[in-house]
Amino acid sequence: MRCVCVGLGVGYPVRVSTPLRIGDLFDERYRLDDVLGRGGFGTVFGATDLTNGRSVALKVLTPERDGTYAAQTRARFEREATIVGGLRSPHTVEIFEHGESDGLLYMAFERVPGEDLAALLARRGRLTAAEVRHVVEQVLQSLQE
Repeated sequence: MRCVCVGLGVGYPVRVSTPLRIGDLFDERYRLDDVLGRGGFGTVFGATDLTNGRSVALKVLTPERDGTYAAQTRARFEREATIVGGLRSPHTVEIFEHGESDGLLYMAFERVPGEDLAALLARRGRLTAAEVRHVVEQVLQSLQE
């Protein structure tokens, strides 16, 4: 299991939905293949990098109602990209690039195949103590950086 343990916090303006759809070409490079997750600050798409055929997780921040980002949001986005870009734990996903395209902030991450923890819990229910210890050890190793 890999995780990214930094991100945008609470207290930001209400946002509208990301104007992207499955099948769209983003930044003239990424074909949006599916939605991996949605949250209050954006959408993570499964995408294909058409320059090299690599499968990526593309995190696109949702702009505020006026279609822009607050200076505070931009600063946190840049800080997150810088921090994640410097992490080298085998338990943390790699960031390939970040930037802005058509007014949307984005990060392209390594896409790790398999089931995430939420899906595993939904499918199986509670984990054993040994499984919990294994997951926590991986998270702590990632945070140790």
